[in-house]
This record gives sequence, C-alpha cells and structure tokens, in this order.
Amino acid sequence: MERGRRAGSRTARAGALRARLRGVGEAATRPVIGWQRWHELLFLHWPVAPEALRGVVDERLELDLVDGRAWVSLTPFTMRDARVRGLPRLPFLSAFHETNLRTYVRAAGVPGIWFFSLDAASAPAVALARAALGLPYFRARMTRSASGSTHRYESERLAPGPRPAELRATWSVGAALPDPPGALDEFLADRHALYSTIAGALVRVRVRHPPWRLRDARLEALDETITRAAAIDVPGRPALARFSEGVDVEVLAPEVVR
Repeated sequence: MERGRRAGSRTARAGALRARLRGVGEAATRPVIGWQRWHELLFLHWPVAPEALRGVVDERLELDLVDGRAWVSLTPFTMRDARVRGLPRLPFLSAFHETNLRTYVRAAGVPGIWFFSLDAASAPAVALARAALGLPYFRARMTRSASGSTHRYESERLAPGPRPAELRATWSVGAALPDPPGALDEFLADRHALYSTIAGALVRVRVRHPPWRLRDARLEALDETITRAAAIDVPGRPALARFSEGVDVEVLAPEVVR
C-alpha cells in the first residue's frame, strides 16, 4: 500500500508540473503565426553543473534547475508540414531534418528553452529563422533511416558556423512511458516557450501542442561533437534517452520580455 501511495504521489506531481508548463502556451493571447509538426524525435538529456552554462546563456535568463542541476538536451527530429500564416506550403520550407541543442530557463517566472544551436537541412529555413526570430540556426547535411524499431540519424554542420558539429546516433524504440511520465521527463520535454534575442531585445515565442507521448529509447551508438562546438562539456553518455512519434504545433507571435 505504501508503494501505491508513493506512485500516486509521483503521478500527482508530474500532473501538476504538466499543468503549469502547458499553461505557458494555453493561456497565451498572442496570434498564431505558424504551424509545424515535430516528427519522430529522439531526446538525449545530460545533467550539468549550472556554472558550466552561465557563460553561454543570456544573462537576463534564470537557469531552470532540478535538484540544483541544469540539464542540456540534444534533439534530432524531422520537421513536417511547416507553414507560415498567409503563405502556402513551400516544399523547401515545409519538410526537413533538424537537430537542436538546448537548456532550460525562466524569465519573469515563465519556463522555456534556450537554444545553443539548431542545425537544419534547409538553407531557406535557416535564413528565415535567423532573420525572423534571431535563432542560432546552421545549415547541415542530414540523413535518417529506420528499420523496424531501429532508427539511424546523421548530421554534419556546413560552413559557416562552429565546427566540427556532427551527430551520428542509432537507437531502438522501447516501451511506452506512463502518461503523464515522471516529473523529470515532464520537465525536460513539455516546454511551451523558447527565448531568443532580436536586435538586442530578449523575446519569448510561445507554442501550443498536445502532451508528449514518450517511449524509452535504447541508445545503441552515439558520436557527437555538437555540444563541444557550443563550448559545453557533457558527461559521457546521456543520463536519459527518450523517443516520441511527435506532436502538431502552433507557433505564436514573439513578445518582448525585456
């Protein structure tokens, strides 16, 4: 019975955290400016000391910690059905592979993500995201394949940009996690805002999407230099590896934070 009470308490904490994180997008009143599908994502998570990130995160942002530790995540996936309000779907902008490197932050109490880098296999998408949102996108050569439950993903950043910045990962998809998952998985996956800078101003872009349906990922091989290119030292293999089939996303108009 005691074990059941502990499990119920963990589920309740994860559910409360989900409600707080989802409220960032659901309570927003900014207009929707775009739509995307984030498809077949691998989440690789490392704990790091906060002081290791303080110098590479905008000083106006507070690091969002778990038990005194910051987290860094590397997330390869495929962008699908991306479009901007008022424009038709454009083939070179609507579907491409992407890998981002991020950490978790807050501004004015609102939790979100800070990107160290975003590699994408679409030069027009890279140019548009840099110009419109000030995000550190880089052009990359990328391939992915799947056979049964086994996935392979490769990325190589092209000039310009800090290099080498490469990723080669092989993983197999395992069992589904509970819904909601544990509080740490919820903290790392279910973010509904990103932060960036535009002309020196700190801006927030909120998103809306359904809850993630996460599965365990068994990492079979990993060789990456993307963290090193961002001047971040991660401790060997990731502490957590998760997979999701993906979510459909609404992107809201940016808002100036400070």
